[in-house]
Amino acid sequence: MLSLLKAQAGWLALGVGDGLAPFLAAVIGGPNWPWCARKRILVSAAAGAVAGLAVLPVVPLPAALAVAAAGTVADSLPL
Repeated sequence: MLSLLKAQAGWLALGVGDGLAPFLAAVIGGPNWPWCARKRILVSAAAGAVAGLAVLPVVPLPAALAVAAAGTVADSLPL
């Protein structure tokens, strides 16, 4: 049961963080990532933070912080 909650939290973070990133990009400016000129550092950080906040009711705080960090890194990739 616990692993099912973790999987659901991962999908929730992916859906919320990745889904809001284009809308956040319209509002937030900032410098681009050196390896991906299409994406901005502050937008990736904000999307990661939103993803971490979205999973906070489901997982403990350290796991939500890990989700936020992973979301920031994942959003910075040139995919």
